[in-house]
Amino acid sequence: MLSLLPLLLAGPAHAQDDLPEGPSRVFVSEFQAANKEAASLAALLSGYLQSVLSETQGLQAIPVSAAPDFGEHSALVYLLSCPPGEFLGCAYVVGDRVDARYAVAGTVEARTSGSLVHITIIDVWDSREALSFDAELGLGDDEAFAEGVAEILVAVIEGREGRHEDIREFEDPDAADQAQRDAELAGQQLAALAAEIGDVTTLTSRGGAGIQRPGYTLEDLTKDSNTDAAKPWELVGMTPGEYIKYKNSGLTVTSWRDLSAGRRMQVFVRAGGGYGQGPWDETYRGWYTIDKTFVVQEARAWQIRTSSGGGHGGVWVGFGLHPMVEVDVGAGVQTGQFHMHIQKEVIGDEPIVRDGTDHVAPNWWFGARGLLAPMPASKARPVIGAGFQYMLGESTEANLRPGAGTGLPGFDGNHLAIVQALPGGEVSLSELLDVYLMVPVSFVIGGSPQRSWEGEALTPGSLVTYEDPGTSPSLGASFELGFTLRFGGSPKPVETQRDEFEDLP
Repeated sequence: MLSLLPLLLAGPAHAQDDLPEGPSRVFVSEFQAANKEAASLAALLSGYLQSVLSETQGLQAIPVSAAPDFGEHSALVYLLSCPPGEFLGCAYVVGDRVDARYAVAGTVEARTSGSLVHITIIDVWDSREALSFDAELGLGDDEAFAEGVAEILVAVIEGREGRHEDIREFEDPDAADQAQRDAELAGQQLAALAAEIGDVTTLTSRGGAGIQRPGYTLEDLTKDSNTDAAKPWELVGMTPGEYIKYKNSGLTVTSWRDLSAGRRMQVFVRAGGGYGQGPWDETYRGWYTIDKTFVVQEARAWQIRTSSGGGHGGVWVGFGLHPMVEVDVGAGVQTGQFHMHIQKEVIGDEPIVRDGTDHVAPNWWFGARGLLAPMPASKARPVIGAGFQYMLGESTEANLRPGAGTGLPGFDGNHLAIVQALPGGEVSLSELLDVYLMVPVSFVIGGSPQRSWEGEALTPGSLVTYEDPGTSPSLGASFELGFTLRFGGSPKPVETQRDEFEDLP
């Protein structure tokens, strides 16, 4: 329902004969959204009020577009970038610049039962509030509300209302006493005004959803482009494409710019893991022959990377260089196994093929990568990137020594230099938390994927079961699922020439 809040009374009302002849100039400011859900209605209300006041006899509505620029930026940018809680001061400044007698400003807060709208009528000439009241709107009541505000504004101008509160924070020791003495009278006066508003005065909660902003399409963009007026995207310093996304986002300009700042100057802590196929295992195979006196006649060995499936995990720390670009460094582990097979042959006997042994052998890695995330203002967005990893394999001795009597050597681990392509996507759950999914595709470009050794043979060709190692696989693919914590960030601010207004009297 509608509730009208009386103001502190600080001075006499202006009579109608104190006003100049002709229509009263009224500046209609942009409304400030108290929460994200109220952004659509806040943007619509100023337009409704502008339209209704323009058709009201005795009033001349002054739109934001009529205000002179603030340095390099428009008055619209100045108002939309006004800090929360300072909407009255910002509206007063612009109203004064357009020589308005009054200014209308307000805030909108979305609630479950409707939208709570706070309206303030500013007496610009006297730098004071003339009237302030609240109204709770349901779905479809915006136009009726605008007509009611116009009637109240006419009443203020005609002198039926006009109690004042100085918006420049004057210290008035008698203000509290004056408010207490006149509260009842003010309530009666405001109740009388409320009776003039019509249906809005008897509005009760209807439980409907808040008013939704109509979708802004390419057709709307073309229509705005073909006018002689300043283009709306130019007024808020956006490209046409960005303006379409902003119009359909339901966000305030400030919230949109914060979201559009994306990764810039943010610090990321990312943890993730997954499963994939690639050259994660190591295989050692050694052959040696002995004669009847147990003297090694020939020995050969190799150690190579082999393909397998395995899980992986890691932690990354990153920094945002651009709204869409970040660079990360990280470390982690890729599971794997070490397969060891040593074959002994005795010259003159039929070879007996023996089974090998398997050992758990994790691969530790460290690396860096860069990520590009287009559509920074979207909650769900694609991510593409490229990275580098250096993977450390385990040595032969870390698993099992071949044995001194075999003549076979041990090898260092088979280390890999890997580049990765990183397609994927992420979803923002909050300003602090994202979840992401990537599909790393790995290419081995260096390192030591294969090592081999051949000893001096006393009886060349005596090895019967020897096999060549073949080629180590160079391709791998996996998926990585995880979460990202975001910290800090320094969105590029909307620059406005406000310094000259910070010291208002």
